Amino acid sequence: MAVNLQTTVDADEFPMGRLRERYQEQGFDFIPNPRREELPDFFGAYRPDAIALKPGLNVAIQFLRPRMASLALSLDEIRRLFIDHPDWQLVVSHGEVDPLMSDVLPAASEASIRIQLKEMEDLGRTGQSRAAFVMGWSLLEAVLHRLDDEGNRRPRKPGTVLESLARLGYLSPELEVRLRPLVLLRNRIVHGDISAEPSADDLQAIFSAIDEALA
Repeated sequence: MAVNLQTTVDADEFPMGRLRERYQEQGFDFIPNPRREELPDFFGAYRPDAIALKPGLNVAIQFLRPRMASLALSLDEIRRLFIDHPDWQLVVSHGEVDPLMSDVLPAASEASIRIQLKEMEDLGRTGQSRAAFVMGWSLLEAVLHRLDDEGNRRPRKPGTVLESLARLGYLSPELEVRLRPLVLLRNRIVHGDISAEPSADDLQAIFSAIDEALA
């Protein structure tokens, strides 16, 4: 069953003040209940509860609650709006949960990552390239969680994973450049584009990045 979203929310009902502070600490401009003219054209009829903006990364924040005013777009339809816009991220918060307070993910051992890497390589060789490609990105994020000395093991966007590994010196600039265009391909597959298919070179690029970062 499609989940309908409300278009606005009372700022006192959800932690808008806390969200504003946390996003602003990260360099975002935070706008609760944005007006239509403050939103990009591709949003169409969709109006999120808040947006957070900064160069290269913009966030649309949507709260869900049991009783909602209906909207023309379902949650799945809203998610599809963002597929071709990698500079935008949709964050959905259920109830009064702060969408920035995601669970800390456990750090995987190098041995367990390499075991799964071997499984993904075998999967790619059997023709399951889409599954191997998506899981490869998951493993690359697992590598970053393992290497992060500050313990910031929270879910991150694929582009942020690449940027962080390169900044920390675990990924060569050449390989980062090679992988950048593949972020969109990964997003298309994850969000339901069944026509998107990674090439053998694409698979090798993500697998090489995992191996290089671990080394």
